[in-house]
Amino acid sequence: MIKLSWSNLELFNECPRCFYFEVRYKVRRPSGFPLNFNNAIDRMMKDEMDMLRSKDVKLHPIEISGKEFVLSLNNGLGKWRQSGFVDFKSTARYKVMDTLPRWSDKIKRQLSFYAYLLTQLGYGVSDDSVIFYVVGKIKKDGLSKKMEFGYQKFIVKNDTAWINPTVQRALDALKSNDAPQSSERCIYCKFEERSRRVSNSIDTPDTL
Repeated sequence: MIKLSWSNLELFNECPRCFYFEVRYKVRRPSGFPLNFNNAIDRMMKDEMDMLRSKDVKLHPIEISGKEFVLSLNNGLGKWRQSGFVDFKSTARYKVMDTLPRWSDKIKRQLSFYAYLLTQLGYGVSDDSVIFYVVGKIKKDGLSKKMEFGYQKFIVKNDTAWINPTVQRALDALKSNDAPQSSERCIYCKFEERSRRVSNSIDTPDTL
């Protein structure tokens, strides 16, 4: 049985060819630098939410645009976190963050995918999801050994209509013996193609 994760599907959305080689042949893209600072904030925010849950869930709602979202206690949280189910985003800005970044469609797909999985597990899921940003305040007077953070929250509508068709296309691609075309935007495939062209264009030196 083929198991596809959120990251697998998002890779398929980015580039079907990279997805094919990673899932079928375990040939991954080159990894980037580790986001240690972002990962530390994610870890601390999860710990903070756990502390609030342990005190009294009803006393610690998250309020956004007049709506209250109560922190839920669930025995599955520990397991889901290991699978990337619970996630916090972080950034840094000079000004107040009043809109989502231009690449937020990826976050929305991620939340919709989580909502889909929870529905499949039999949980009642809201039509809305919350994007919770931890925003570092960039100050003109320097760091001074201390960085201040604020919270910015956004409500987005879940959209799960794309998931089943995308999963089916991804499975069809994996069953084929021919690798799919790469995305025109894929910098990894472009680099691979350029390297191949350079390699093929190098003249073999004359032998004496």
